[in-house]
Formats: sequence, C-alpha cells, structure tokens
Amino acid sequence: MATYEQAYQRILDYVQGLTIIDTHEHLPGSEAKRDPQGDFFTEYLSHYFNRDLISAGMPLADMQRVLDTRLPVGERWRLCEPYWTVCRHTGYGRALDRAVQAIYGIPRIDGDTVEALDAAFRAGMASGTHYERVLKQASKIAVSVLDSDWDCDRRYFRSMMQLGQFIQPKFFGDVQEVQRLLGAPIHSFVDWLEACDTMIDLGCEAGVVGFKTPMAYGRSLLVEDGSYHEAERCFQSFWRDAFLPDWETKGIHTTKAYQDYMIHHILRRVAKRDMTVQIHTGLQEGNGNLLANANPTHLCGLLLRYPDIRFVLMHIGYPYQMELGAIGKMFPNVYLDMCWAHIISPNASRMTLREWLDVVPANKICAFGGDYVFVDGVCGHQALARENVSASLARKAWDDQLDIEEACEIARRLFVQNPYEIFRLERAGVAL
Repeated sequence: MATYEQAYQRILDYVQGLTIIDTHEHLPGSEAKRDPQGDFFTEYLSHYFNRDLISAGMPLADMQRVLDTRLPVGERWRLCEPYWTVCRHTGYGRALDRAVQAIYGIPRIDGDTVEALDAAFRAGMASGTHYERVLKQASKIAVSVLDSDWDCDRRYFRSMMQLGQFIQPKFFGDVQEVQRLLGAPIHSFVDWLEACDTMIDLGCEAGVVGFKTPMAYGRSLLVEDGSYHEAERCFQSFWRDAFLPDWETKGIHTTKAYQDYMIHHILRRVAKRDMTVQIHTGLQEGNGNLLANANPTHLCGLLLRYPDIRFVLMHIGYPYQMELGAIGKMFPNVYLDMCWAHIISPNASRMTLREWLDVVPANKICAFGGDYVFVDGVCGHQALARENVSASLARKAWDDQLDIEEACEIARRLFVQNPYEIFRLERAGVAL
C-alpha cells in the first residue's frame, strides 16, 4: 500500500498537469481594462489580504498611505511590515507568496524583495501579455467565469450576469442607467419588469452563461413570496426624491417584499433559458457584516421552488460548509463550489472536500474559482487549490477509500468536467 506521501505526490503530479476551469473571477474583462497606473501595492492590496492587515490592527490611514503611488516603495513597505508579518500565514497571505514565486521568480514578499517585485510587476503590466502569462502559462486555466463583464476577452473568459440594479437598486441613478442602456423610458412597474426581461435577453445574446446574485452581502438568503402589489408599491416610491437637483444624492430603499418578488421574477425567466444560477453563501468579503444572512440553509425553500434550475452554491458556505454539504446531498439541482475557499482557509477546504466526498456525488462539486479582482492572485490561489484537492484525495487513497486512478479521475471531474457541464460551456463555445 502506498504511503500518504506517495499517494499525494502521484495525485498532485496528475493534478498539476490538468488544464482547469475557473468558476468565478472578478478580474477586468480584458488586459486593456487593467489600471495602467497600478503598481504592486495598489493591486495586491486591492482585495482580500488588505482585510487581513486591517483585522490585525493596521490603521485605515496607514492603509491609504500604502496605496499612495507617490510615496517610495520602501516607505510603504515599512507601514505594512508589522501587520504583514503576522498575516503571512493566512490563506490570503500564502496565496500572494505563491503568486510571486510562480510569476516573477521571487521567493516571498518582504522588505528585501518588494522593490524588485514592484519593478517586475510594472514590467508585466507594460507587456500587454500578462493575462496570457498568468492565466494560461502559469495557471493552466482553459477559461474563467467572470462575475459580470459581458464585453470580455473570450480567449480567457465567459461571463455571468448580475441584475442587482433590479433586485436591490440603491439610487435613482440605477433606474436612469437602465433607461440609458436600453434606450427606453420607464414609467411604471410594468415597464421596469419588461426592462429586466430585456436585460436578460441582451445578456443571453452577449453569451453569458448564467445569473449570479451576491444578495447575502445586503440581506438574508431567505427568499419568501412577495406580492405584485407590494413590489409595485415599493417601486412607485423610487420617484419620491426624483425631483431633487442633479447634485443631490437620490437614494432608494427597497423592501424585502420587493426584492423577493424581483428574485422570483428573474428566476422564472432564467429557468426558461436553461441558465445556471450562482448564489453567494457564507463569509462576506470585507471587515464586518451580518454573517448569519449568508447561511445557506435559508435557501431551501427557493431550491424546492425551482427544481428545474441548476443552483451553484458558492465558497463552500464557509463557515457553514457542513450545512452546504447536506444541501448538496438533498437537492438534485444543487451543486457545490469551492471558489474562494482555498484562500479563506486551506485547512477547512481540505477537510470539507473529504467530508463532501463522503456525502455528495462526485459530479456535483467544482474545485476552483479564484474570485480575485487582480490577476496575479489567481495564480497563487490555483496552486493552493491543486495541492488541497490532491491532499484530500490522497488521504482517502491512504485510507483505502479510493485507489490512485479513481482519485485522479475525481480530481479531473472537480477541476474540469463538472464545471464544464454545470455551466454548459460547450454551448458557450469552450473546447476542452
């Protein structure tokens, strides 16, 4: 019988050779959409790890100074260093060190390397081929599913669509922007619903592969029935402050009944188009939120209502990963996604995958989504993901639950076949 170390290495060798599918990103949809004025600090501290630094006690004023490109790199590092040191071990921190190793050949981010790293980063930015280098060559990603950018570079991406401007509009300008995009006035709730339908049609014509909602950032995942009358009355309140001059902020407050009605309206439409639906569950990014809003058990009623929709529940629901596994077992229309999870907690991801494979059929799990706003982070994340999945499967092989060949086949399913089928990527023109 192979030792754990032997099983792990054999599975990892196989997994590292896979060209994988990335189920979730927030990247600029093309190289040209990156900020040409960005540098190492403004990109690497634009997402995730900056939250760890703040959680460790870094004052917000110091964070703003670190992001000031007019200051010398060494001075900016000195502001970060006390907090970076105690956060380096987190999943977020480990992913960044792995990224700079793979992309720039720099062993780790510290005071001795940060100036050379910034220079290498700027050279990559200027090359115009950084996406190719990071996503294809270093990360071996066939295609990444973007959160929402219909006008994306299809060499690297396919897109989901969000319709938050219909579900949770925050300003009257959201309504005006819909009117501008569609070139049609909105006078009534009927017009608003028709505009929503038109937006879905346009997304389908643009080649989106599904609908994604991050509603757990601003409300509970519990979606109940909201009546047409309640939703219409809320919609009519959008015009309450419309008379105010342009320089005034024209805020909108939507009721839960309105939001629930719009969610059902959208789900009925996307179901007719056989679109996959992604739902954020678990930990909300950022410093502070109402975590219980994102408990995936709130979704059970919605999942029962729409058995014909493929629901992808995201981020292992951390810290509700066991509940998410139970939901994946109970509902044939539910799929589980490990996007973001490998950097939230590498250890939890390993344990969760072992648990899920005891509970959930292997065709219902997606292994990786980088979930980054900057491209280098994706490279570090996929490296951790490949190791975590290999470690989980090696443990099962060592326990005689799988043989090595079965473990490798499951790995291929999780990284390639499952997301390809769940997101209907063949229909979107993606070839494996």
